[in-house]
Amino acid sequence: MRNSTNISVLIALCILLESFSIGKNSPNETFLYCELDIRDKSSYPITMRAITENLNWDTINFNNTASFLSSFYSQGHFVPNFLIYDKVLVRMSKVNNDSLLVRYLGQGQRLMNNLYSNSRLIDFKLCDGKSVSMRVTQITGKFSICKKENIVLPTVSDEIPITEIKEIVDIYIPIEIFNYRKPPKKKCRNCLYKPVGGINQ
Repeated sequence: MRNSTNISVLIALCILLESFSIGKNSPNETFLYCELDIRDKSSYPITMRAITENLNWDTINFNNTASFLSSFYSQGHFVPNFLIYDKVLVRMSKVNNDSLLVRYLGQGQRLMNNLYSNSRLIDFKLCDGKSVSMRVTQITGKFSICKKENIVLPTVSDEIPITEIKEIVDIYIPIEIFNYRKPPKKKCRNCLYKPVGGINQ
């Protein structure tokens, strides 16, 4: 009898811990995931990532890299490079005091591949002549979130440090993505869409 009682207590404790962990993460949300590649012939490329609920091109400043990124992140959230996914996840688990996040370790490459294969490619130029290639994927899933000032991210050579972009406030890292899809063309008007792989959908 005592053993069955102990087992019941353990099960209840596990359920409680699970619900506590989920409460620290976002519920299922749908975003546009955007990967930005900014380059010209005289400098190394810059690659940044973001998610946004709705990309409003009317508020984007295309003058130069700094103004473009500032206006872009004013309507979105920063997403770290997936090549450092595990390092970021470990640090975020400590910041959020959520040890259960480590169960998502090892999936960075898979997430990156799925985002890439389900993306649309938009090419355009900034007013200073720099070329921008932006891959866009509509995703639905769960994310772990923390404030920029609460975490120190590993250095990535082709990224602008997030401390230099004041519009970046929150850091989102996907922990479960249930759906990937190429967004409708109307999501980004006034831009040239090119389906990845040359296949129209």
